[in-house]
Amino acid sequence: MLIFIPASFWVAHTCFGAGKLSYKALALIGVIGVIVHVVLMGSVMLFTHGFISADALVFIQMMNAALILITPWVGEKNLEMRHRT
Repeated sequence: MLIFIPASFWVAHTCFGAGKLSYKALALIGVIGVIVHVVLMGSVMLFTHGFISADALVFIQMMNAALILITPWVGEKNLEMRHRT
């Protein structure tokens, strides 16, 4: 917490605001972070209680990681399309 909380505030101050990324983008990053962590911990809990197999856990974790990579790409493509019209 000593490292990540101050670093998070510094990144928010540096990257978001007037002439930078929008605060909507900051909110989206926060929401995606919460979703990714819920899926991460939820799937681990389901596995430890025997509700899903190891193969299902690995698949869920891979898709969870893909979400982190796909979301900015989709957002960037969406912005490009808006600026063209």
